[in-house]
Order: sequence, then C-alpha cells, then structure tokens
Amino acid sequence: MTNIDDLNLEKLTNSKVQIQNIAAMIDLDVELDLPYLHSQIKGSAYDPENYPSLVFRSNEHPTVIITRTGKLLFAGGKTADEIIRASKSISREFKDIGLDVAINPKNISINNIVCSYNLTFDLDLDQLSIQLGLENIEYEPEQFPGLVYRIDTNSVVLLFSSGKTILTGFQSVSEILSAVDELDKILR
Repeated sequence: MTNIDDLNLEKLTNSKVQIQNIAAMIDLDVELDLPYLHSQIKGSAYDPENYPSLVFRSNEHPTVIITRTGKLLFAGGKTADEIIRASKSISREFKDIGLDVAINPKNISINNIVCSYNLTFDLDLDQLSIQLGLENIEYEPEQFPGLVYRIDTNSVVLLFSSGKTILTGFQSVSEILSAVDELDKILR
C-alpha cells in the first residue's frame, strides 16, 4: 500500500486524469468505545443497528469512519492534504475528550484512488469488448451502459461510449499513469 506522504498528485497534472476520491486508512491498534465517542464528538453519527462504525462528517474535510477495533477510514478526499486534515481534526476531537491516541499522518495508507479520465473520442464498446478479450471484461449493455475492463485483480476501468472513463482500485499515481498509458495504446 502507498503511504499518504508518497502520494504525488503533481504527476497527474499533465495528464487528463482527475482524482475523484481517495480512500485511506490508519490502524490505531486500540479498542474504541463507539457509543462513548458518539456522545462526545459533535457531528458524529452512530447507529449500530444499521452500520457498525461511527461516522464523523465535516464540511471542512473528508468523512472519517471509526471502527471499534481502532481503524480510521477516510473517504471523500481528493488530495493527500485533505486526508491529513481529517486525521488532525479527529485527533483533536480525541484529545479534547481525553482520549490519548496518537494519530501519525505518516502511518496513513492509501486503500483506493478513484479517478476520471476523458478520452477525446467516442468508443465503440461492442468492438472494444472483442478487442480487449472476454476474460478481462464485463459488458452487458442491457444492464449497465459501460464496459468494465479489469486491468488486474484490484484495478478496474469503466469505459463509456462517450469516451469518459472511471478508474478505480488503484493505490498509487504510478499505477494510474500506467493504466492510462495502457488504455491509450489499446484504444488508439
């Protein structure tokens, strides 16, 4: 997994790739009392009947999902700085209620990066489904208007006839750029 500090988004500046969401995680390696945290942290939601984790939302940073086992999951960020800001915010919340838990942003790892990429041309998905090989794709236009192209076991590219693409399952910028290069070679 890529560490949050190693996420160099500047490399994407010259490409057509736009980050839509970064999902990250840190394991505090402590047991947390979620009902207590919920009662003390403003802006948190906890409904164990429907979802077993505490959700901390803010307009200022990505959502933080807190598990009983001490994992903090960050979702909704578009930059490493946003994720780090969220970790500092929840760290302050913990400190304000007397919970002595060290959250070191250097220990945050990237779980998933979701990007969009817009090709400058339309795609014939029927033809593309044959070209990419049936073992790597899922294409059922009656069910879903896009073609699902599996680059590997974790990484997926959704291709739409308009040329719009969604890339998901990546953990580093280099993986994203490699996938975009591969797509460009295949599609041109």
